[in-house]
Amino acid sequence: MFSLFTKQASRKYVDLIYGVSSKWANWDPPKKLEPGDFGVIDSGSGQFEKEGNIYVDFAADETVRQIISRYPPTQLPSRDQYIISSSKVRQLELSADVHANVGDVVGGAFKGQWKFDKSRGALLVMDRPETTVIADQLLTALIGVEKLRGRYLITEVFSCPGYVLYLSNKSNETIGISLQADGVLPSAVSPGAQFDSAWICEGGTGLFQKAYREEACFTPLYQAKTIRKHRAARVEPDVWEDIETPWGQLDDDGNECAEDEEEDE
Repeated sequence: MFSLFTKQASRKYVDLIYGVSSKWANWDPPKKLEPGDFGVIDSGSGQFEKEGNIYVDFAADETVRQIISRYPPTQLPSRDQYIISSSKVRQLELSADVHANVGDVVGGAFKGQWKFDKSRGALLVMDRPETTVIADQLLTALIGVEKLRGRYLITEVFSCPGYVLYLSNKSNETIGISLQADGVLPSAVSPGAQFDSAWICEGGTGLFQKAYREEACFTPLYQAKTIRKHRAARVEPDVWEDIETPWGQLDDDGNECAEDEEEDE
């Protein structure tokens, strides 16, 4: 069993979220990610390692700067909540009152329960997420930029004022997550419940991370692409494509399975 604070833990969480959403989880949501960031994904931790941002680093190149200036990042309409749970995690209850009289901090009441089994499971809850994307036209124009070769480019970012992420500890357990619309904790909270301002998390023997602020300052989720270079470029042009995890199949403790174990499955 791994410690929930090792690189294998973060990689396992990222892998589980990617497996059901084809999107990349940020194990450290206060670490801000932005559309246009480029870099690599650490194969040990699963975390994005930023090397630069196209809107900043390419400003000195007049040709590229003119292209970038025509296509700034676009913000899409926000959602009430966005929830991702890994396979084998069962949702038992989900209710929301997004029309509550809430004031300035929290967007609405929310309550859910999820059942985990003895397999490692992951859950991500985002409140009022905002999605910011890079235009496809810009991606096409950046195909020939050599500095992006072999790098991952963040093309979509989910930012939110409040999030909860959970990585289970291979136990049969039920967890509850509540978001209080008025920021006032209920009079009866079960022993051992954890809360951070608006969030209340009950049950669970794994690791919770949670926070709530007034602004959408957390980035728990993102999408990234890389340039696929064709050997016969004259026949088929280079294209941007979604990236795959830079590791093999993982066991429940976040370690790569041996090849013979993968074949048996």
